[in-house]
Parts: sequence; structure tokens; C-alpha cells
Amino acid sequence: MAHPYYWQILALDTGRLSKHNLEGVIRLYFLRLDRAGARPVIINIRSSDPRLLLQRIVPHLSHIRTLALVAVDQSCSQEVIDMLDKPAPVLESLVLMFDAAGAESCPLIGQGLFHSTAPCLRGVILKNIRVSDPAPAIFGNLNRLHFDMSVGPPQPLPYLLGPRLAHMIVSGSVSFAPEYYNNRVWRHVRRLDISCPRVPHATRWPWDAWRAVQRLGVAGADLESYISVLDHISGPLILEAYTSAEKSKVHFDVFPDAGPNPAAGGPAARKLAGEVPTPHEDPNMPRKSAVYLVLAIVARAERVTKLSLRVAEWDHIVTFVSRLPALTDLRLLLRDGDAFSGYSAVLDAPKLQRVIFRADFGQNLKQPVLACEIKSFVEARLRNLPNGMSIMSERHVPLVIPPFFRHRENPT
Repeated sequence: MAHPYYWQILALDTGRLSKHNLEGVIRLYFLRLDRAGARPVIINIRSSDPRLLLQRIVPHLSHIRTLALVAVDQSCSQEVIDMLDKPAPVLESLVLMFDAAGAESCPLIGQGLFHSTAPCLRGVILKNIRVSDPAPAIFGNLNRLHFDMSVGPPQPLPYLLGPRLAHMIVSGSVSFAPEYYNNRVWRHVRRLDISCPRVPHATRWPWDAWRAVQRLGVAGADLESYISVLDHISGPLILEAYTSAEKSKVHFDVFPDAGPNPAAGGPAARKLAGEVPTPHEDPNMPRKSAVYLVLAIVARAERVTKLSLRVAEWDHIVTFVSRLPALTDLRLLLRDGDAFSGYSAVLDAPKLQRVIFRADFGQNLKQPVLACEIKSFVEARLRNLPNGMSIMSERHVPLVIPPFFRHRENPT
């Protein structure tokens, strides 16, 4: 009879264990796995050489729901892949993240993976692993795929766009099979995230075909590619700008300002990110991706009608995008303690109609925004303002408006 209690999640990190206690921990690990009987389990192994562990794990593939092998060394990586040769009838998620010094050391996944039997497999993460062409049949029903190649030269990505694939992530040194350049093959993909390496071959990725993707995220692209992605969306643009927590990346979420009649089937959003150069970097070195991203935004500045950013990030954003000739709405997100002084960047917005203050997402402001602070901020940080500009407030902003502005309270 199966033991009445069992562990559904079994994780083991051999790198954190000394030789003195490794043997006992492994014995306990497999005792818990054996107690599971035929009940589904999640296996997570972090080991540079998991071959001895896999000898005990592979017989349990019939009831493993998630299998993750992480930090496997290149010296044994192909043998590790070849050991996964038994059917995995309930496997839903597979994570294989291997270390590699070069493309030649990356193992190859072929048709024999899991004896070509993994009918429930829906999510796959592969790092530094090559995939046979044609791809294994067990990848045909995926709805999530993350493919990362951190070593070069570019490795071919065979055609993997099955009818159920909704979210795809590609990063690193990758080349795409010819089938990916057809717009029609992307119609099932609702979300695609691309992280470009700093190598010229990324310019030959199927940027035009990606117009068919509803939500596309791009990081680390060159100028031409960023502009191509912006041009996926026709008409006026809405920008939501923010930086990463450590201020090392700048992000622009781009949406169509389609008004009440958006185009059916058009792109819903583009999420663009770029790495910010540090003050100590040689200016003669190749430009960081944030510079290319900002240049792309500037090149399409006449299409930007709405901009949203946190007040506390004013300098970090407006330093990059200082003139928006078509901007009509500026939304400033607030948190308690945000200051309106101490900034230096100036935004030139000659068509600005509304400055909208709103509590940041998940925030409920308690401190009032004083009229004198608003007046000083607007006069110092905004240039060429038209007459009749309004200040509005949304979402529980305790706002006090100076008399020289018209104010409307928006209850939304």
C-alpha cells in the first residue's frame, strides 16, 4: 500500500551540499520519491552532473508532472538528454537549462526524447540546447515555449509554432527557420517576447512577420528593429514609460490610441526595453540598446499623443524623450512621499491639453498634493504650454489646484 503521506514537490541542489551530508540527503530524497508511488510529483534538480540521480528518476517518469534539470555541465549534457528515453505520459512542464562554453558543446534534443510519448506536455524551457529539425513530435501541443541560446554563433530554431502555442520567448543567439517569416503562422501566438543579443544577425529576424502578434515585447534591439516594431501600430501612440528598479533599463509600453473604434485584429501592445549606458562607459563603444530605443521613440515622436510615467522617474524618462510635439495627455503617477522638486529635465509639449495626476497602481494616497508644488513643477518642467490646459485628478488623489488652472475631478 502506498504511504499515506508524500511530498509532491521534490527539489535538490547538490551544489549547496558538502560531501559529508550529500549521501544522506540523496537517500532521503529518493525515499520521499518512492513514497509517492504512482502519484504525480514535481522534480527539480540543480546539479552539474545529475547522471547518477537520473538513474533513479527515469523509472519514475510515468508519474512526473514537472521535470527541471538546471546548471548541467557541458561535459555530460548530451548523455543527460539521452537518458530521458522513457515515456512521460503525465509530464506537463519540462525545464532543461544547461551550461555551455560554445555552440558545439550544446546537446541535441531529437525525436527519441521521452520515447516520443509526452501527450500532456504544454510548457518547455530550453537553455543552451539545440533542437532537431524537424522538431520532436512531443513539442507539437505546446502552449508555452522559452528558447534561450546564450552562446554563439547563432543556432537554428526549427519550426515549433503548433496550433496551441500562445506564448513564446526567444533570447540569445538564434536564427529562425524560413517558415517563421510567414505572417500567417503567428496568428495563434498571443504573446511573443524577444531579447536580442548585441550581434548583427538580429536585424535578419522576422520583424515584419511579427506584426501578426497581438502582444510583442522586445529588449536589446537595434534602431532599425525598434522602429519596425513601433510601426506595427498605425496611427497615434500611447506610451507608458518606466525604469527598472536599479535604473539600468528603460521601458516603453506602446499601445494604439485608437479611440472608440480600434482596428479589429490589430496589434494590442508593444513592450520595448533597452539597457541604459552607465556614466563610466566609453562613448566610442557600441551604443547600448536604450539609446537605440530612445532614438526610435524620437523618430516617431510626432505620433505620441499620450504619455504616462511616475513623477519620481521624471528625470530618468524625460531626459531621453524631451520633445513630444503631438502630446495631448500627460499622466503622472504618484506615491506617498514623491517630491515635485529636485528635477532638471524639461518636456516640450506645445499641444498639451491635460495633466492628469493619478495614484500609482495599488496605491492609496494619504498626503495631499499642494497647489504651490504643482505650480512650481508645471512652470519648471513643462515648456511651450498652450493656453487653457487643464489639470485633472484620478483615483483618490487629494489634489489642491492653483487658481490659474481649470480643474476637473475625474471620478474614475
